[in-house]
Amino acid sequence: MPEELKARELRLVLGDQLNVGHPWYSQCDHQVVYVLMEVRQETDYAWHHVQKVLGFFGAMRRFARQLREKGHRVLYLTLDDPRNTQEIPRNLRWLLEGSGAER
Repeated sequence: MPEELKARELRLVLGDQLNVGHPWYSQCDHQVVYVLMEVRQETDYAWHHVQKVLGFFGAMRRFARQLREKGHRVLYLTLDDPRNTQEIPRNLRWLLEGSGAER
């Protein structure tokens, strides 16, 4: 895990939780890293039209960009990121171990 992603807390944001009005985002805390990830686990459990998947990932990427623009720390794992295990629990495991986060 790169040093710049060391944090006290990781906060997982799922694709159906892209609400910029959530209290989490009201102020920046540089000890918090927001984690968004594109994973095959979410695309393969049922058949989805490719446009739906692209729209979903596009919305997630835009949301991550908005958080960064507001000064929040964000880790966004793309589908083709070599670190991406394609499963949320496994990704969280290595992220927690590598970040030093308490939760």
